[in-house]
Amino acid sequence: TKNSALHTGGVWSGGYRAFDPDFWAVDRTKFPDGLAPVLESAKQKGLQIGLWFSPDAANNYENYQLDVDTLCTFFENDGIAYFKFDGMNVENRTAEQNVVNLIAGLNACSNGRIVVNMDITAGRRIISTPWWSTFTSLTPPRRRSW
Repeated sequence: TKNSALHTGGVWSGGYRAFDPDFWAVDRTKFPDGLAPVLESAKQKGLQIGLWFSPDAANNYENYQLDVDTLCTFFENDGIAYFKFDGMNVENRTAEQNVVNLIAGLNACSNGRIVVNMDITAGRRIISTPWWSTFTSLTPPRRRSW
């Protein structure tokens, strides 16, 4: 993306889309033929490509539908079905619900075939309900009280 060309350390606050509405578009100066050559090379080696992605956290993830559209386009056009979410800071119930809506949207557009490795470790976060149980049969380990 254009973020990798920035010398400011990237765009982490204020929202990616406020910086550039096409922030997550493939950088055509680095990939003039899009991702197709990379995907083909990986396929020939028996590999699948996954992408790192940081959902736009502006205003409690209010742009979640745009993120759904972006990732579903990668899925539909390029066959990319694995995304590593990072840089997430889920601080309140509105943000939590919008993240739930994001995951539900990805499930809907892919019939459950998109896989998300979600890293919600940035800053303070709230998990009021086990919403993740809607999307997985796994449960996190219980923390020990020391």
